[in-house]
Amino acid sequence: MVTFIILSVLLMVTQCSEGLVSNHEEELYGQNVKDMNMLKLVSLENYEKAITMDGTPAVYYIQTEDTQERKMLIYLEGGGFCVPRVPGFECLPRCEKEPWLCTAYTDPFMDASEFKLHSSIWNPEPDMNPAFHDFFKVYMPYSSSDVYSGTRDASFLLTNNYTFHGKYIFESFIEDLILNTWITSADKVVLMGESAGAMGTEANCDKMADMLHAHNPDLDVRCITDSGSMYPYSVHTHNCDPHLIEYAAFESWAGKTDESCLADNPTGFPCISINDGYRYAETPLLVLMSSQDTIIRFCYSDDPLFWGEWKAELEAIGRLMIQDRPDIGMFIANCEYHVSNTNAAAWSMMRVPIVGNANGESILLKDLIYNFVYDAGPIHAIDDMDNINENCNSMAGSHHVKPLL
Repeated sequence: MVTFIILSVLLMVTQCSEGLVSNHEEELYGQNVKDMNMLKLVSLENYEKAITMDGTPAVYYIQTEDTQERKMLIYLEGGGFCVPRVPGFECLPRCEKEPWLCTAYTDPFMDASEFKLHSSIWNPEPDMNPAFHDFFKVYMPYSSSDVYSGTRDASFLLTNNYTFHGKYIFESFIEDLILNTWITSADKVVLMGESAGAMGTEANCDKMADMLHAHNPDLDVRCITDSGSMYPYSVHTHNCDPHLIEYAAFESWAGKTDESCLADNPTGFPCISINDGYRYAETPLLVLMSSQDTIIRFCYSDDPLFWGEWKAELEAIGRLMIQDRPDIGMFIANCEYHVSNTNAAAWSMMRVPIVGNANGESILLKDLIYNFVYDAGPIHAIDDMDNINENCNSMAGSHHVKPLL
């Protein structure tokens, strides 16, 4: 009955050591490629539940050359989501059109310099990337289509034989880093995700921190969510409820979000969005959003009045969050785009007013991220929602070789 209701809701919507590692690690990651931009594939084949949609073992990529600094940046790739047997959300056409979203990557190496992340969080120059220029890079490809939350086994009836194990993949991934790298003795660990990866960051941030703190209680762990689940749910078109749509998708994957939020809210309904989930965040968190983001968004129109209401509500949510929790960082630029760190203008051109600054000062995203990571200054910036940011038109292309949103 629950499955029937879920499918009905979605159908309704569509119709309306000090080195890199020990000897074992050397075997895993190799020492033959001496390039700070090169990452090597690591399989999670030893973890029974860490499997992709098609049942192949999940993988991740890790930098082949060690860094002097003991700081690690873990990045979760984005890529939307799908729901089996539901037109408009169906998994089969997604997996046929973009097969890398449904199975494990097989390329033995990844060259970071070929990704647009190299212009921002993977850039080696301190001026361009003050926060992360000297961080060790780890990259998790997205292969579960469930925003890193799923715990649903494959079955013909419920999943059309697809596996949704994003939660298990993430937990196995972190466990493998604990076993095979120096992550538990790091000075800083930052988990960051884009789009679906941002939603995965929100769902798993505290879990990762708990896993790491079990080995080192003093470890500095922080999380950054870029274009994730922050959503003005009250602004939508007639007979269309975006919160209910997302909840139905989570139910179809048996999705699990933040544990403390779920403990207080067994249905999980308030826990799928940072709008409410922020109250349960125990790990330092930074939220990055644009004022008009239509990726993984539903129930919107082209009416300018609609977007005026959307922006006003989004700003109100952001200001409430930082009023309730000043420790949570916030950056909202008044510009239409999806994912800040793959857009040059969002990263280093659009200055956004600092919240509460009496002198009207503004800040660039790259500098606000530095402040968040190092406790170095203001971490709240929200644009004027009545005026498009003056550098919004400087937006460049948005994604790397495989455009995963």
